[in-house]
Amino acid sequence: MGKTAPLPQRDRMMVPHFTEQGDYKMEPATIGLDLAKHVFHVHVSDSAGNTLQSKKLSRKDVLPFFGVLSPCLVGIEACASGHCWARKIRKLGHDVRLIPPSYVKIP
Repeated sequence: MGKTAPLPQRDRMMVPHFTEQGDYKMEPATIGLDLAKHVFHVHVSDSAGNTLQSKKLSRKDVLPFFGVLSPCLVGIEACASGHCWARKIRKLGHDVRLIPPSYVKIP
């Protein structure tokens, strides 16, 4: 089996959302989700590649975390449990991409 082509780059516009106080917050464009047995790592970045948030989530906190976010691109390493998590996150309206382990890059 040969190598597959890299995934196409997606340019997503960051739309500012104004809060009641008049200031605004930026919405995430891309999220990387590292799956594990008990603790998952989430890396959130904007369209320029700047890190907005990087945190650990327990298994029970993953779906509530994605449930409050506006739809964005989510990258998950393709593995046995990755397909199950991808289906659950897609139901929340996100664009989920399963990527081969050779394309996973640690920031």
